This record gives sequence, C-alpha cells and structure tokens, in this order.
Amino acid sequence: MIPVTHVTSRTQRELLTQRVFQIASGYEDGNADFIFGLPGNAILTEKAEGLMKNARGPLEMHLALAPQNSGPAVSVVQMFGEFEYAAKSRSQTYRVVLKVEVLQEPTANQIRITSVSS
Repeated sequence: MIPVTHVTSRTQRELLTQRVFQIASGYEDGNADFIFGLPGNAILTEKAEGLMKNARGPLEMHLALAPQNSGPAVSVVQMFGEFEYAAKSRSQTYRVVLKVEVLQEPTANQIRITSVSS
C-alpha cells in the first residue's frame, strides 16, 4: 500500500512560471495545494483598491493624533482580504489572498493565489 501525502507548494512571484503553475494546479486528487505570489495587473490592483482605502483611513487618523500624543504611534497598517479571480489564460477561478500594507511612505500590496480554501 502506498501512503498518501498532502503537499503544499509555495513560490514567490519572481519564480512563478507558466509551467510551475500548470504542474501545481494539475493535481485534481486533492493531495496538493499551492500558494503562489502573483505580479500585479490592472484588474488585481482595482480589486485591491477598496482594501487599500480601508487601510489608509486608520493610518491617517493615527498620524493626525500623533502630535497630540493621543494613542499609540503607528507607522504601518496591515489588512488582509480575499476574492475569487480567473486570469484570461485560465478556465478556473482561484482564491486570491491580498495583504495590504499602508505605510507613511509609498503603499505596497502583496497578492497570493492559492488552492487552499478559507
């Protein structure tokens, strides 16, 4: 009898190739999942904008209160969100997990696509 193993692979966006994605998403027996970093595109950026706005508000409030020593010093606000997404090149939708970091400096976001359910 062959033992059953569940595998989760994780790849940063710089290393994600079409072939890596095809291999990881090809396991339909439920014994493999993936978490991949995605490069941004116009659609993903648009979907992230609402979460970015939600994160900017608390940071602006903390920065406005800082001169009055009201509340803790905050230099970054992090929020997480998720949505379903299918690229034009894909027939299947995937769960996308979004991490937004709003800093006093320019803002940043990280986008992950995963087969792992919430």
